[in-house]
Amino acid sequence: MVTFIQKAVQLLILSFLLLISNSFSNNSYYPIIILYNPDFYRKYGYSVLSFEQSLREEGVNFKTISVYSVLSDQSIIFDNKNLKGIILPDKINQYIPHDFYFIFQKLLQKRVNVFISYDVGIKDRNGRYLSKCIFSDILGLNYVTYEKYGNRAYLLDQVEILDPEFLGFPESRLDKGIIVGYKYPIKRYYVSNVEIKYKDYIELSKTKIYDLPFIVLKKYKNGTIYYVNTPLGYLKANSDDLILRINLKTFLYKVCKVNHILNLYYGIPTLIINYHVDSNSDFKAIEFMYNNGYLKRNIKSSFHITAGDFRDREGDKLGFEACGKGRKYVELLSKYGEIGSHGGWAHNYFSNTILYQSDKIDLKHFIKKYIKKNNECLQDIVGYNILEYSAPNGVYPQPINTKVLEEFGMICYYYVGDLGSQPNLTFYQNLMVSDKVLAFPVMPYKTIVSLGEMKKNRIPASEVKIFLKYLVDYVIKNDTVRLYYTHPYDILEYPQEYYYFIDYIDNLVSNFTLQTQTMKEYTEFFFRFLKTKYDLKNTSERFIIELNNPISLKGITLRIQKDELKNFYLNENYCNKKGVDIKYRNGYFYFIVKENVKYLLLVFRKKT
Repeated sequence: MVTFIQKAVQLLILSFLLLISNSFSNNSYYPIIILYNPDFYRKYGYSVLSFEQSLREEGVNFKTISVYSVLSDQSIIFDNKNLKGIILPDKINQYIPHDFYFIFQKLLQKRVNVFISYDVGIKDRNGRYLSKCIFSDILGLNYVTYEKYGNRAYLLDQVEILDPEFLGFPESRLDKGIIVGYKYPIKRYYVSNVEIKYKDYIELSKTKIYDLPFIVLKKYKNGTIYYVNTPLGYLKANSDDLILRINLKTFLYKVCKVNHILNLYYGIPTLIINYHVDSNSDFKAIEFMYNNGYLKRNIKSSFHITAGDFRDREGDKLGFEACGKGRKYVELLSKYGEIGSHGGWAHNYFSNTILYQSDKIDLKHFIKKYIKKNNECLQDIVGYNILEYSAPNGVYPQPINTKVLEEFGMICYYYVGDLGSQPNLTFYQNLMVSDKVLAFPVMPYKTIVSLGEMKKNRIPASEVKIFLKYLVDYVIKNDTVRLYYTHPYDILEYPQEYYYFIDYIDNLVSNFTLQTQTMKEYTEFFFRFLKTKYDLKNTSERFIIELNNPISLKGITLRIQKDELKNFYLNENYCNKKGVDIKYRNGYFYFIVKENVKYLLLVFRKKT
C-alpha cells in the first residue's frame, strides 16, 4: 500500500523534476515542445516525465509548456521558427481545450508535426467522455468510443508491427510479426477500440485480434500527425521503454528530422557484449574461448562473475571460486574488458532466496551482504572497484536492488525490463529508479536470450547465425546501442555461429563502422553526454553551432539534418582546426568533437 506520506513525497519529486525540465533548454533553439494539462499533473505527471527523460536521452532540446500558457499567449509556439514537433503525452491530456483543434490545424499548415499518445482530448473539463475526440476529424479515426462500446471502449490486444524497418523496431522482439516478451509468447497492450472514419493514413502497426490501428502516420496539410494507440508514457513509467522509444525516435528523426546530440561515443554505433559467468562449469568454456580466438583485444566485453565457492547450496563445490581455483580465469578475462559482479556470491542460491524466501528475510540486507561479498573478492583480484552488475537468473527486485548498487557506488546493470531497448535511466511504478545507475536492457531473440536458451529451445544453428548477424546490423543501421548477453559455456553449443559473430564484429570494429564498449565505458560516456548543451542559430549570413560541456566535449557528436546546411559552406579544414570531424550518413551531417575541450563555436558562411 502506498501511504499518504509516500504520495506526498512522490508529488514533491514530480514537481521538482518538472522544474528541472522547464529549465533544460535555456537557449534559443528547441525544435520540440511537450504540451500538458497542469490540472492533472498530480495524478499523471509521470507521463510527462517519461517523455521528457526519453528526449534528454536522445539529446534533443525541448520545452514543456502548459496548454493554458499557449492559450494565453500563442506566440510561444507560433513565433518559434525552429519548431518541428508538438508532443502530447497520454493520460495527462485527456482534457485539453477545444481551441487546440484550430491551433493544430495552423501548426500543421506551417509544417509543424504533431505526436498524439493514446487518449489525448477524449474528455470534457468535467471528466465526462466526449462522443468523439477533438482530433478525430483531422486524424480520420475516433479513439474515444465509450458512448458506443461502454466497458469495451478499451481493450487488451497483441500487436503486429507492419513496417519494422521504418520504425526501427528490433525484429528479434517479434514472432511472426507479433511483439513478444522475454519468456512470454503472448504480450498484450492497452488499446482504444477505435472507430475508423476514413482510412487515408499509413498504418505502421495494428492489433492482432481486433484489427485496430496501433501506430498511424497521417499526412495533413503540410505536416504529419503521428498517433499511437497505447499509453506510451504509462508504459515507460513502468519499465517498458521500448515502445515509447521506438515511436519517439521515428517521430523525431524520420518525421520531424530534428537536430540533436547523438548518444554514441564519437557517433559510432555501439554493441555491448555481456558474459555471465555462473559457476565452475565455465572453466572449460573460458579456456576454449581463449585458445580458439573468441577473445580479441579489438572487442571489449563485460564479464560478470558470481565469485563464490558454491552455486545452489553451501558446500556443493559448484561455484566459480573466483578467489581460489577460478582466479586465473578472472585474470585472463580482465585483459579483454571489464570485470563486473554477477549477483551475490552463489548464483542459484542468491536468486532462489530472493524469489522464494523474501517474506522471511530482510531482503535489502540479504542483497547487500552477498553483493558486497562478491564485489570484495573480485576487487582483490583486479585491483579496481566493481562498477557493473547483472542479476543471477535475471532476478532483480526493483527498486531495492538498484538502491543497493547506488550505495556501493556501482553505476550500471544488465536488465530484463525495458526489453530490447537501449540503455536508459529506467522507471518503475511511475518514478525514475535512479539518476546515478544506468539500466542496460538485454536484446532478445523472440522469447529467449542466451545461446543456451536457444539450444534448449532447439533453435537451428542457421537461425542462430542469422540472429547474431542481425543484431550487429540493426545497431549499425539504426545508429544506436544495444546489449547482448550469453554465458561462456553457451558458446560450446554454437561454436561456429558464435565465431562468425565475433569475426564479423572484429572486422566492423577495424574499419570504424561499429564499436564495442564495456558497460562501464558506455555509462561514463552517457552521463557526460547528458551534461552537453547545444545551441543552433541560422541567421541571414551565418549558421552558428555552439556546444558546451562542464567536463569535456571529446567524443560528443552533433547530428544535423542535411537540408539545414545546404545553403552553407562546410569548410572541413576549418572544422579540423577546431578539432571537429565532419561525416555524412543517413541524411545527416555528423559533427564529431575530437579534442578535449569544454566549449566549441563553429560558424559557417552562407553560399553566395
